[in-house]
Amino acid sequence: ERCGVWRTAPDSLRLVKFACDETESGAVRVRASYEIRHLDVTVDLEYKVASDNSVKVDMRFVPGCRPLPELPRLGMTMALQGGYDNMKWYGRGPHESYPDRKSSALIGLYESKVWEQYHPYVRAQETGNHCDVRHMSLVDNSGCGISVAAEIPFNAGAFKFPMADLEYVPAMIERRHGGSIAEKDIVTLNIDHLMMGVGGTTPGVPEFILNTR
Repeated sequence: ERCGVWRTAPDSLRLVKFACDETESGAVRVRASYEIRHLDVTVDLEYKVASDNSVKVDMRFVPGCRPLPELPRLGMTMALQGGYDNMKWYGRGPHESYPDRKSSALIGLYESKVWEQYHPYVRAQETGNHCDVRHMSLVDNSGCGISVAAEIPFNAGAFKFPMADLEYVPAMIERRHGGSIAEKDIVTLNIDHLMMGVGGTTPGVPEFILNTR
């Protein structure tokens, strides 16, 4: 309830500016600016698509002057074809880790199937994140897929279902138990700059940052 305003924030994004041009290097640059008016928040995105199949993504999250609660996580999510379920990453592993629960997960190079990342907790909830990731790849059996890297270590997790399946819906009792989550023909990839710890007390993006420009 404390952070409830963020639950529907992505659905409230309103496009206010869009531009597309070509850089001197020949890459196509796509820029889009969004606002979440009732939260006094703007989000600027820039994609640079190069001829070598690489895409550089920059995201800028800018809160305004309205006091806001802490942000549980700040990042991006995307959906891939279900066949991209061979996962390799250089970061903390092999088990899941979070900012307040990661000392037992050593940094190294790991491989796994995406479905193996899910842990069926008694109540369906956040799971499968990896801290301090340098790069992560998701490929199909032929080796085709996507590779993600960043300028600084990040959090990343992949799942064989939409993240909405973890939401608790009172009218759907079966979703309260983690064992009810079913594997689907989709791979959800989360890439997060910051994330709240599982204890719920370590803020992902501190409140004092959200109250200043």
